[in-house]
Amino acid sequence: MRHGLRRWAGRGGLAVGAPLFDYAMRFLRTIVLAKLLAPAEFGLAMALATVVFMSESATDLGADRYVVLHRGEPGRRALAAAHTLQLCRGLLIAAGLLLLAQPIAALFQVPQSASSFALVALLPLLRGVAHLGVSQAQQDYRFGPYAAVSATAQVVGFAGGVAAAVWLGDHRAILVAFLAEAAAFTAASWRVAGTRFQLSSHAADLGPALRFGLPLMLNGVGLALIGQADRVVVGWAFGPETLAVYGLALTLAVVPISPVFKGLGALSMPLMANAAPRGAAAWASAARVTYRVFAVAGLAYALGIALALDVALPALFGPAYGISDLFHVLLAAVVLLRVLRGAPTVALMAAGRTVLLSVANLSAALGVAAAIGFVLLWPGPEAVTAGILLGDALSLSLAWLFAGRRMALHGRGLGIGVTVASGAALVAALALWPEANAWQRPLVALVGVLVLIPACLAARQAWIRRRAEGAAAAS
Repeated sequence: MRHGLRRWAGRGGLAVGAPLFDYAMRFLRTIVLAKLLAPAEFGLAMALATVVFMSESATDLGADRYVVLHRGEPGRRALAAAHTLQLCRGLLIAAGLLLLAQPIAALFQVPQSASSFALVALLPLLRGVAHLGVSQAQQDYRFGPYAAVSATAQVVGFAGGVAAAVWLGDHRAILVAFLAEAAAFTAASWRVAGTRFQLSSHAADLGPALRFGLPLMLNGVGLALIGQADRVVVGWAFGPETLAVYGLALTLAVVPISPVFKGLGALSMPLMANAAPRGAAAWASAARVTYRVFAVAGLAYALGIALALDVALPALFGPAYGISDLFHVLLAAVVLLRVLRGAPTVALMAAGRTVLLSVANLSAALGVAAAIGFVLLWPGPEAVTAGILLGDALSLSLAWLFAGRRMALHGRGLGIGVTVASGAALVAALALWPEANAWQRPLVALVGVLVLIPACLAARQAWIRRRAEGAAAAS
């Protein structure tokens, strides 16, 4: 028993630790670049990063997840097909970025920097030839190969970005960091994977990979809108310097959600995939575990943002990067909803319901439209965040609606509602707590959690009693 627990603890440490290390290195790089570059140059660097992340998310075919689902000889063919799609995707992204470099630069109010946006096209070419064997190893809970490759890439990217910031002194430092990271990841993946990098031209192999990936690409468009479109609106409406402040706030508050998703997803996806062949009961049990993990993670994460964001931002980046109370509240609510969406996302993906997942994520586009409307009526980054919050609320609602039956969570709506409502109220209260009394926030958080836990348990027991009474009446 002890040996099994130790083995799972090690697996969990690598699955969660690797993306957390990635985030820590990128976050450290962001801090250093923010201190080395002038605000306008750093804002332009944030614009370049936005273009990179949006282009990758909006064209994500899920190749790294597709290879995890296949073993043996089918797994070898699936790996070759995934490599082919990944390479074609990289070529298409590079061509699109080259063609659109000038309009994108004008959108961010920096038409003189179009050449920098054109250089971003090198990035998908490098990433397009990375070896996905390090991802396929995760199907057997071997997270070490990917963790080693990813850590190597992050260290190289950090060193390259800092050196370029000192040498060049402008936004091009972020380009050097991205290119160094991508080159190191690709080289290390070829070294660690242990198999040849192969491509496939067989329709029988490419067809299933495309059927898996194309709905996910729609999902990626939704994720790009959720994660990056607000920065585009801020850059378009207010320019690079405001984008620098907004981008740093999101770096501290929202960007860590990605490694949280990646780590928890790396554990829960194999759990649910391996439970599926054992029947509906095993699958539903794994889904409920996934829901509970994401619910606890979401509340804890949002509480941390409410407790510390307005204090940490100026402490890390300087007094010029302060935020308003309203912006703080809205951002804390956004992170709560986004982490909670992780459970239905994993459930729908593991069940192969990627079309429904795409619909739920694409609904976030309404939040972007609302943000643009709010900006026209109420100038300021708070308006953008309010619109994004509306889109996140709609996206979460649809994801839960679509995943409800598959996750066997019907009947738990009351407990979920109490958790979300109570957590949101506590998060908002803490975010509004005066900064001068920041030392009191942990005490308030503790009291709130102590009240929240029995409230959720009481709601769950009430529902169980209600079901029992209904069953007794029916009999």
